[in-house]
Amino acid sequence: MPVPYVLMSSVHASAAQAPEVLREVRVELLAITPIKGAALHHPEVVELRETGAVGDRAFFVIDEDDKLLSLTRTGAFASLRAQAGDELVLFDGDQLVCRGAVRLQEPVFADFYGFKSVRGRIVEGPWTALLSERAGRPVRLVKADGPGGGIDIGPVTVLGSASVERLAEELGEPVDARRFRMLINLRTDEPHVEDTWRGLRLIGEQVELRIGDRVARCAAITRDPDCGDRDQPLVRMIRDYRGLCDLSRGPGVPFGVYAHVVRPGRLAAGELLKLVDAPA
Repeated sequence: MPVPYVLMSSVHASAAQAPEVLREVRVELLAITPIKGAALHHPEVVELRETGAVGDRAFFVIDEDDKLLSLTRTGAFASLRAQAGDELVLFDGDQLVCRGAVRLQEPVFADFYGFKSVRGRIVEGPWTALLSERAGRPVRLVKADGPGGGIDIGPVTVLGSASVERLAEELGEPVDARRFRMLINLRTDEPHVEDTWRGLRLIGEQVELRIGDRVARCAAITRDPDCGDRDQPLVRMIRDYRGLCDLSRGPGVPFGVYAHVVRPGRLAAGELLKLVDAPA
């Protein structure tokens, strides 16, 4: 039986609207941490929402002046791995060093580098003494009010492996991708190709992301991801071969990109993502 004209028109219209797949890229590594500035977790799957990965940077540390104490200022917490739920448990390597119930106390507004104020509540518990001893000064643990509260700017960050490999060539020694603490690490074959994806979409089995501006790097990337010591001048190396660029907060040294969650869902390590040129 001949197909009615109206159905044929509908089929052609749908085909014409299908976004072009520009390339496919694989998720190489996922990286989150319950406490900002502490050791990273590399889960097989994360749940992405508009505010970022569930549980990522739910807690952070502030000093006596209510200022954020992150890797930019200290590597004291880099070796501490946290597990968060009704209890907060801290490990140093395989050794359990602290645990207790999460008891929220008085509210506080934390100063994040002078560009935003983050509301949270002080978390009472045995970690206060441990973190203060590590930092060499009085500090407090804070739980952000609402998901994504402990994130600096964009809820999702993306980095290509070829960019890290190019930086290693410039430095003349290996560079650990964990230094950049990016949520999504992709396997790529062209350095800084992710910079060219602004406005494009990454589509997985469940999630859809829209690529945004480039990420401005700070001194946190100069620290060893395991011990927190400064040992590689990576900000200077990136500046030397890439220069300063106009980024969202003014001139900066770019490395990696932000992304926004268009369609929430689960994202898995090893998953193949389609890069498409789709309307906003």
